[in-house]
Amino acid sequence: MERKAAALDDSVEILVNFALDRNDILKLIKGKPENDGISPVTMEYELQLLKILTIGWGISYFFENTPLKNVVLESFWNRINELSKSISAALTPSLGNGFDYFSILKQRLDLYVKEIGKVSNLSDPGIMVGPLFAKLCGDEFHDYLILSGKAAFHLSLGDVKKYLESVVIDVHEV
Repeated sequence: MERKAAALDDSVEILVNFALDRNDILKLIKGKPENDGISPVTMEYELQLLKILTIGWGISYFFENTPLKNVVLESFWNRINELSKSISAALTPSLGNGFDYFSILKQRLDLYVKEIGKVSNLSDPGIMVGPLFAKLCGDEFHDYLILSGKAAFHLSLGDVKKYLESVVIDVHEV
């Protein structure tokens, strides 16, 4: 497959759009068993956080030993930080002044990294992500939540991989 040239800003925008796309999130929520005691609002919230984090992790993973890694990662997280400020500002009237969406993202990232780090030489981090996701949703043993967390993780990584394999990012076209 021939890779097409892509400017850094365009690529980051596509990656951010992957992180914010809600189609797979809504499908996972729709498939949740009814009357299982799990809040669909909590599930949606946690899926969105997980998806954003996974896109960032995917950039780092797939660019592991390349000079592009830091440039693309920094641009991605700067854009997510900008969006987080807008989200925080929009929700502050209802949730109070202490609401900081980017801080919540950082807290979740720390939790997932710590959980994944519990097992060395882990071939599939989804094994650790699924149960932690379920726990954050309120039931760490809920099979559908575990599978949903793993699915969101793997689908998001797949999106990043497919996109990054299709382009050559030109950091000089900023």
